[in-house]
Amino acid sequence: MQVPKKTQYWFSMDQPYNFIVHMMPSVEGIDYERGAQLSRQGLTFTVDNPDIEGVKFQLTRKDKLGIFAPEGVDLETIVGIVKPHLDRAAGKPVRLTPLLSPPTTVFKAEGDLEIIGNTRLAIALGRCYDLLFELNYLVSRTFRRSLDEDARMVKERLIMVRTLLLKYNPALEREELETEERKTLAISSKDLLSGGVWWEKRFIKRGLEERYQHLLSLAKELPEGQARDEVFASLTLFVEVAAKLDQKLRKLEQPG
Repeated sequence: MQVPKKTQYWFSMDQPYNFIVHMMPSVEGIDYERGAQLSRQGLTFTVDNPDIEGVKFQLTRKDKLGIFAPEGVDLETIVGIVKPHLDRAAGKPVRLTPLLSPPTTVFKAEGDLEIIGNTRLAIALGRCYDLLFELNYLVSRTFRRSLDEDARMVKERLIMVRTLLLKYNPALEREELETEERKTLAISSKDLLSGGVWWEKRFIKRGLEERYQHLLSLAKELPEGQARDEVFASLTLFVEVAAKLDQKLRKLEQPG
């Protein structure tokens, strides 16, 4: 499957990510998945304007703006269109400062080495990381020897997906992700005393079933390559382990 080449640009913003994202629903012309839980990588959106069709944007928690543009779309035109939307969300002019990067950095979706060039693939990897992160949290609290091997495989798969994100998304930082993992996965004395959690409630509360279905839909549209295989392998592992934690999840659609 031939995928159009895309160029990646990054800018720092002088306005906070959290405030801009909070005000996004009030700004007309911005399209994104409303009501969905934000990924740890930030918010991905598009702008409803025919002059920048095919351009995707990502706001990161580090107050950065990423632009993923097809070849032939002028960067000045893109910024001129998206900036007024950011200004309206921030309630004041947002200053965008270009970050140093090769001006001709072009990527093709031909495997792991060109992942970030296909924005859909980058989004899928981010959501795959979040899904495995949550599964790792739940498995770490089972305290059942029968799941020791599953816990090991989930951790290994999480590390692989995290490595892809860190390698091909310059807005992310290893220390930030690893700190969040350690903080979230720390087992409290309450967990030890209870001997585990009520899995059905946990899965419903965290929306894992819905997030799995959404990622599966994304994965089916990804270009052939090693990264796509990694996403499907993660989905397969999720189904296998989730079914052991909650029998109701055995009904999940199988990946591929």
